[in-house]
Amino acid sequence: MNKRGKLAALALGVLLGANLFAAKDLTTKQTLEGTVTPMVTMDYNYGLDQFYKGFIDYVMPAGTFFTGPVYDSRGICVKEGDILATINPEYAKLQNQADKLALDDAIDLYDRDQASAKAMTKRDMASHKIDVLEAQAKYDMSKKIVDEVCTLRARFDGYVNEVKFSGGWAQGLPATLNVSQLDPIYISITIPRGTTTSSFNYNTPVTVYPNRSSGEPVGFIQGRTTYKNGTLMLLVNNKPLPPPVNLKDKDGKSIPVIKMWCPVIQHGGLSGFVYDNDSMVVSKNSLFGTDGDYYVWMVDGAKSGIAGQGMNYINKIKRVKVETDGKLVSVPSYVRMISFTPKEKVETVAGTILLSNLDCPADLKDGDTICLFAGMYTFMPGETVKVEMGPTPATIQ
Repeated sequence: MNKRGKLAALALGVLLGANLFAAKDLTTKQTLEGTVTPMVTMDYNYGLDQFYKGFIDYVMPAGTFFTGPVYDSRGICVKEGDILATINPEYAKLQNQADKLALDDAIDLYDRDQASAKAMTKRDMASHKIDVLEAQAKYDMSKKIVDEVCTLRARFDGYVNEVKFSGGWAQGLPATLNVSQLDPIYISITIPRGTTTSSFNYNTPVTVYPNRSSGEPVGFIQGRTTYKNGTLMLLVNNKPLPPPVNLKDKDGKSIPVIKMWCPVIQHGGLSGFVYDNDSMVVSKNSLFGTDGDYYVWMVDGAKSGIAGQGMNYINKIKRVKVETDGKLVSVPSYVRMISFTPKEKVETVAGTILLSNLDCPADLKDGDTICLFAGMYTFMPGETVKVEMGPTPATIQ
């Protein structure tokens, strides 16, 4: 190694040594760097069973924040978790109907046997009772598939890192989504094992500072600390942050926050499909209403994806009636896309923003004000944050 290389190595060693030396002694306050690390990162493998894997027809887009269920003080679910993915339920519904007919037939046979004057042996009666119970179990199972399995809902607050299977037949229960839990979350700190053994305990004060001005510093959750691969993992609470705007209109009315909306693909952007100049290709989730009477909620004035142009958080919306045949359009990387034509003139199709029926207040009215905000947390995975540790009290209490 030449002289310059030796000096560089020496300098690096001094820096690293200083950082580790500082972390070796918590009898004084130390300022360290921490890395935000999800508590859980996992794949969702999705499908039904070995006979019918199901056709996945919706997955939550990558980059989307989602929330788990909300319960009241009595443990009753007042808001279900966000929908992460769905399987077309038509086959499952047909199976459930068949199971209901089989159950009704078994019950009818058992009731007729009981009412019959013909003597029945106890064995025959028990056998028919078992038939009823088995039919009931099959019906309950297929109903559960329709009601719960065909819709995959979030069980915790998190973030979609990657879409691994955007739609189609779920052969072999494919990994569909990769997600990370965001609350609570770990702060990992490189620190020698001996330090955690000798001078770190529940009494040690810890402050973790977020990079965002709207976030608040937090301490660590005692009893949930772990040590892994040379790093101390401190578990901390991680609050979602509010939008950086005022959520009251001029009359003092609360402005609803919308975290999901639908991208519009301009006509002519898809090979093999020809549309008129006013038509749009967009997620079916943008449609509201019933067959033959569809409408969309269109954000008035704001555009997305336009070069050199930003998008406001606060916007007005308008209800626009549309014409559509409801047929799905196959688009790579998207599912459940449809085409429609607004019944009124839209100035420009490019960048149009539509609300999603997966996240839309039921009481919206034409001309209402909304806030578009996909979400953000105090700490986000991969960030480097400032951590102050110590001093650990001389007397442990």
